[in-house]
Amino acid sequence: MRKFSFLLLLLPLLFSACKNGGINFSIPYSASFTVPSTLGVSLPLSIPIPEQATNSEQEFASNDTKAKWVKDISLESLKGTIENPVGEDFSFLKSVHIYISAADLPEAELAWADEVPANAGNTLDFEVSGADFSDYIKKDKFSLRTECVIDEGIFFDVTVGIDMLFDVTANAPLFQ
Repeated sequence: MRKFSFLLLLLPLLFSACKNGGINFSIPYSASFTVPSTLGVSLPLSIPIPEQATNSEQEFASNDTKAKWVKDISLESLKGTIENPVGEDFSFLKSVHIYISAADLPEAELAWADEVPANAGNTLDFEVSGADFSDYIKKDKFSLRTECVIDEGIFFDVTVGIDMLFDVTANAPLFQ
């Protein structure tokens, strides 16, 4: 009878440990792209961004999880900053959309800024997709592409840095 009572006391502890085994952490990525000088307005420009190494296995391991236990990876935020020329702002843009792709996966929209305000300044917070990007971030590499519509002519190349923050939700097993 004592063994049975002991097991009854232990069961709630086991179940609560399983329920509380969830892990949340963030993975930051940074990239940049250059909008070429142009006199044309309202023309969409497609600008590829070099491949990004994900280092996801290291990120997962440092947060006590593995790719197979990841439940969801969503984009928490994406912020753009004019890096060059100093003093430039986003007023030259009408809109900008950023897409992600990876080997054997279709391109998906990550974030966008439609109707960029004339007084946007040199930083821009993007609207982010609520989609699950787990399959992209679990790969070794992903690629980004931006599609910009220019609102006014620019006489010099403009370099834009983007900082992304992905939110990861994963399970943490009791026994690894």
